[in-house]
Amino acid sequence: MSDGASTKSWLDELNDLIDELAKRINTHRDRLVKSESTTRYALIDPLLSKIGWNLADPSQVLTEYTPPKRFAAEKPPRLDYAMWSEGRVCLVVEAKPLDKDLGDEESDQAMAYCFKTQCQHYVVTNGKQWTGYDLDPNLDVDEQRVFDFSVTEQREIMELLWLWPGNFRGKTARPRLHQKTDEERPSVPDRLAPLPPSPRVGTPLGELVYKKGMSRPHRLAFPGGTTTDLFRRWARIQPATVEWLIHTGRLESLPLQNKRGTYLVNKAPTRANGDQFLSPREVRDGVWIDTHFAPANHLKKAQEILEACGIDPSTVRVELE
Repeated sequence: MSDGASTKSWLDELNDLIDELAKRINTHRDRLVKSESTTRYALIDPLLSKIGWNLADPSQVLTEYTPPKRFAAEKPPRLDYAMWSEGRVCLVVEAKPLDKDLGDEESDQAMAYCFKTQCQHYVVTNGKQWTGYDLDPNLDVDEQRVFDFSVTEQREIMELLWLWPGNFRGKTARPRLHQKTDEERPSVPDRLAPLPPSPRVGTPLGELVYKKGMSRPHRLAFPGGTTTDLFRRWARIQPATVEWLIHTGRLESLPLQNKRGTYLVNKAPTRANGDQFLSPREVRDGVWIDTHFAPANHLKKAQEILEACGIDPSTVRVELE
C-alpha cells in the first residue's frame, strides 16, 4: 500500500459491497428477476461471504440441504442455505429471485422446519430485501421479525451484523441486533432532570388498547424525540422501553418490580420466587426481561416498567402502521 493510503475498516468494505450490489440490481434487473440461481450468485452469496460465512466450507454452510426424514411419510423441505455451528443447523436462509415476494409457501415450509428443530433463526431474501426472524411459536409471524434490510433504500447497515457467524456459536446462542456503543449513544442526562415534552405523534402508550387485527406497531417515540423502530412486532415494545431507560439513566437498580412484586426487569432471568422466566430475553448484558406474553400483555408490561421507574406511560407514544 502506498504512503498516505487509508485503510478501510470491515464495515467500510461491507458498505462498499452494498453499494456495488445496489448498482448490480439496477444494471441486471431483467436477468435477476427471472432466476433464483443468478440472484444467489450475484447478490446473496457475496453478502453472506462478506458477513463472514465461508460458503466453500461444508462444515459451515450446506446449500440445497435436505434434512433427514424423521418418519417415513415426512417430506423434508429443501433448504437453500443451511448454516451450521457445532454440528447443528443454527440458521436457515431462504433465497428468492430478485423482487419476488418474501412470504410464500416455500418460506413457510422452511420456517416449519425450524420450528420442529432446535434452529430458531431464519432469513428470507430476494437479494435486495433481507428479513430476519427469531422464531417463537407463541408469536405471530410478524411479531417474530427481527429486522428488515434493503440494499437499495436508506438503510441501517449495522442490522446486518445479526447475520455474523459468531452470533450463532453455542447451542443456546441467540443473536441480537447491534447495540450502540457508548460513543454512539447520546450523552446520559442527569437522572433527576425533568423529562422533555412528550412527542405528539402516535397514540399514548398508557391509552393504547390492543385489539385483534389492529395495525402493527411501527415505532416508539419517547420524550425528547428519541424514536425506536419496532419492526411491526408487539414483542419489541418491552425491550425497546428498557433500552431507552438504560440509555437515559432511568433504570437505576434491579430487580425492577411492579406493585404486586412481580419482577419486570432483573439482573438474571429469574422471578421473585426463583423460578426461571418463561421466555427470557437479555436486553443488555445482565439486564433480563420475560417476553412470554400476548400483544396486549406486551403493552401492559411496558406500561408497568415505565410506571415502576416513575414515568407516566402516556408520555411515550406508539406509532402504528
